[in-house]
Amino acid sequence: MTMPAPNAPMTPAPLTVSPEMLEKMQVATYLDFETRVLRHLRIHHADEVTLRSDEALRGDIRHAVQIADGYGLRREYPVVLIVLLELLLGRDFDLRPRHARVVAFLRDRSRSETERAEIAYDWAVANLNQTNE
Repeated sequence: MTMPAPNAPMTPAPLTVSPEMLEKMQVATYLDFETRVLRHLRIHHADEVTLRSDEALRGDIRHAVQIADGYGLRREYPVVLIVLLELLLGRDFDLRPRHARVVAFLRDRSRSETERAEIAYDWAVANLNQTNE
């Protein structure tokens, strides 16, 4: 039997993950995401979230994840931008006619998830006074 060199990269053996274990891994990954977003909000958006409990913010994050999913946004960064859009424009911003332009950017499937979310967020920030009137 030949031994690999001490610094050689390990090649993992094939592994079958049970559906139950996969579900547990997905839940753990999601909870880690939620915790990181919560920390980001507490650090970078402290003024906006100071009166909200962690549990309330986690609920807001979960709600934003559902909204993002409705637009086909499933990657972390675009989902975080939806969290920030809700913080900026209000819960269920996408149901309000005054935010139709933001929704149009999110629906534009000719662009990547990241592009759609970035364009929507950047436009909302640049036009905040118009979108919140």
